[in-house]
Amino acid sequence: MKPNCGLDSFAIGVHRTRGRLPGALAAMGFALAAFAVPSSQARSPEANQLFDWAQTTFPQFFNSANPANELVRPYLFRRYPSGHFLAVADDQVFVLGPATGNVPLAVGSITSFGCAVFPTDCGQPAGLGSGTGAELTEVNAFLAQAEALWAGAAPATGDAAHVLHDRCYLDNGLTRDALVAQLDASPSAFAQANAFRLGEQRRNVVLRGLRQSTNTDGSTRREIDIAFDLVYRDGTTASNQSATLVSGSSTGLCAAGQNAPGLRWLGNRRLVGVAITARNTETVAVRLSDGVQTGRSLRRDWQFNITDPAGNATYAIVSGPGPGQVLGGVSYTFSLKLISPRILRGDPSLVGKRDNVLNWPDDTPFRACRIANNSAPPAALADCAGQGANEATIGWTLQSPTTTAALSQGDAGFDGYGLGGTYAVAVYNDDGWKTPGGHIGKTPIAVYGTTRSVLPYGFVQMANATPLDPYLFMPGLVPSSSLVQLAEVFRQGARSAVNVQMAPPGVPDGDALRLLSLTETWTGPTADGAAAVNLTPAERGQSAAVVDSASTAVLLPIGAKTDAAQRKAAVELAVTYGNRNGRVMRRVFSFN
Repeated sequence: MKPNCGLDSFAIGVHRTRGRLPGALAAMGFALAAFAVPSSQARSPEANQLFDWAQTTFPQFFNSANPANELVRPYLFRRYPSGHFLAVADDQVFVLGPATGNVPLAVGSITSFGCAVFPTDCGQPAGLGSGTGAELTEVNAFLAQAEALWAGAAPATGDAAHVLHDRCYLDNGLTRDALVAQLDASPSAFAQANAFRLGEQRRNVVLRGLRQSTNTDGSTRREIDIAFDLVYRDGTTASNQSATLVSGSSTGLCAAGQNAPGLRWLGNRRLVGVAITARNTETVAVRLSDGVQTGRSLRRDWQFNITDPAGNATYAIVSGPGPGQVLGGVSYTFSLKLISPRILRGDPSLVGKRDNVLNWPDDTPFRACRIANNSAPPAALADCAGQGANEATIGWTLQSPTTTAALSQGDAGFDGYGLGGTYAVAVYNDDGWKTPGGHIGKTPIAVYGTTRSVLPYGFVQMANATPLDPYLFMPGLVPSSSLVQLAEVFRQGARSAVNVQMAPPGVPDGDALRLLSLTETWTGPTADGAAAVNLTPAERGQSAAVVDSASTAVLLPIGAKTDAAQRKAAVELAVTYGNRNGRVMRRVFSFN
């Protein structure tokens, strides 16, 4: 197969050979499949981490410096000048190319490559292809400099905080200049939000890749891919953090390329941020008109977080393992179309549609487009312009569960979604959001992969007590004011404050969850008499308490409604605990 053709044949060929390893495997000239050894000790790699590892380990076949990810659903893959393809789909890894006789080979699950990609997880020495111990020594010295920046107080200026960032730094859509400007705009807010980073340390450092290249102006660049665990003083750890360092010249990566001999942070080069959060939420429903509690629920869900602080994209398509649907007699695999908050707040065709909030902040996660009576339709059917959008989650809610049977049924429902594995995120900057299926045939500006295997805690798992208590492990949230008093404060829409006590969740597996945030979030219509369900066009506001991860009682500021909003029509008082690896547990008072 030539590298510029046959992508549909690739997909067809993989389907024909799934679950078996043809004899051509022996002719491949490398033992890729031999690295696929299941282990409960190792982390599951992200798709990009697997691709980068394969490029470092087998450069004779995967011989290109960071080729772009491509997508022929459900296959997320990279193609190489050698004519080989490396792909991930439904958590399985496939290879295709001349060394396989152009026969697609299923070589194992992405999870089974954990020990290969993360050898230290399995008690094995780390390796770096053509790298040597000198690179590891150099990297450790650089990381010591990075830790020294946070050994005491938070850096006071943007330049001081990012002195080790290359001028072409780009990570999840944020450039060095943007990070510097954010800090300098409010140093005190930066220090408060990042207090948990003081004393941070990087452990289990592993070198993943090493690249040398010559720029068009003749200068040279060296890039080193590393992974590490980031340990914080509050006892939490952000595991399996990936980063790329650069030395020499970054000319060509941006207009302000930098040429210096020392290592600098280069970032993950992603135009947008991509993450999945596993959430458990307890919601107490309260009538805003009189403060009477009307219900209580538990929810397990996944939240898809696509963030675009620089405004690079208009929408994104997420696809991977998940609940398929049969609509109009047609079967669809799981996918979502997510729209940028910039579009939701500003495009005339969305005025009055769901989530048409006129002051969405730029860093708000993308929202999931809907169809009538369906909040998470397949991407091909999603009608952003016609139906608006809502929070991008897939989950299961139980209203006031009282029996083990009800909890078990809820777990069966959520588990039946089949969530978990590798997800492809195709990012677009065109008008394909305007019509159902409008993205089909358009070319994304980037395709990213993310792997997620940890699910939110089960309903039964959280109610392991006698007598039955479905809310046993949920975090505590007790305002000093009564619900009646809070409802009155919210109705007034004026600036105020309330003392709040919190208690951490008693997670069933002993994971270290720390206080992340305590917020009041409100939405209100800008036009009196706006639809009661959509509340649009709308304004939104959020006030957050200054919290330390060990806080148990704080003063939460209650924000005043904006002049454009007629009233606060929906208010959430929420406390969120989490680890640093995408798991959160929340307790929410929801006033409507």
